[in-house]
Amino acid sequence: MIKNKAKRSELHAKLKHQKKLDKRAKAKASDAALKRALELGEELPEKKVPRIIENTRELHETICKPDDEEVLNLVLCD
Repeated sequence: MIKNKAKRSELHAKLKHQKKLDKRAKAKASDAALKRALELGEELPEKKVPRIIENTRELHETICKPDDEEVLNLVLCD
């Protein structure tokens, strides 16, 4: 814990700047790998799938599936 506000702010700014540089370098490396794969005709690197509520939801027995026969029969009867 740094008590001096000026030094604490300076350290925070340095860490934030370094994080920004690391992020930029990672993006550059990713772009270079994608470009190299396109030039060589290799498979493209797999894209990361973002974690969202829909992806992380656990299936529950009360949730109707789109291809459920009972639901389809109800829709057709109406």
